[in-house]
Amino acid sequence: MHGLRHVYASMLASSGRVDMYTLQKLLTHKDSKMTQRYAHLRDDAMKRAADVAGDIINGIANGADKADVVNMGGRDKES
Repeated sequence: MHGLRHVYASMLASSGRVDMYTLQKLLTHKDSKMTQRYAHLRDDAMKRAADVAGDIINGIANGADKADVVNMGGRDKES
């Protein structure tokens, strides 16, 4: 569950569309220092990586061919 929370925070931070104060409130961090660890994710390299992840997710959601989707954990798309 913590990993999912971290991915959620990372995606919001790297989008550049959510300010750190709002992210802090969404994550219910009492101390802004906890939220600041996501601030470094705002650089362009991380944004591009998030775009790649989004493309993969969209491909799965739109029924892309198996060849077009990254095989995660050795499972087929239909599993």
